Amino acid sequence: MISWLTGKSKPDLKVDIHSHLLPGLDDGVKTLKESLDVISTMAALGFEKLITTPHIYPDFYPNTAQGIKQSHQELIVAIESAGIDICVEAAAEYFVDTDFLKSIKNGTDILAFGNNKYVLIETGFQAKPIVLEETIFELKTH
Repeated sequence: MISWLTGKSKPDLKVDIHSHLLPGLDDGVKTLKESLDVISTMAALGFEKLITTPHIYPDFYPNTAQGIKQSHQELIVAIESAGIDICVEAAAEYFVDTDFLKSIKNGTDILAFGNNKYVLIETGFQAKPIVLEETIFELKTH
């Protein structure tokens, strides 16, 4: 694994489904230049598609689907201008809590990937969220 990180060989992986490449939205890259540098490096390593997934966690990262989509479009323009040959899509990494559960039930725009079949979720590290099973059920039924 270290060999492909150093650029001495290319990975068999072609798609990354969990990255924080939209500048300034969460704990990922902070600037457009930093985003382009990371994306350029990943393209050079052989990645063909990146699905950037900024956090949506109301208490810490109050991102919205609309804000993520706007930032994604701005990034796409910059990638094309820089001549980087890679596909970058946008989804989100949702914190499982009652707010997310309400969003699903209310039909709020949920950013999914893989032809809208997959949603990236995260939980706290201390304990399983009390709404985890209900959230998964609601995601499956919607």
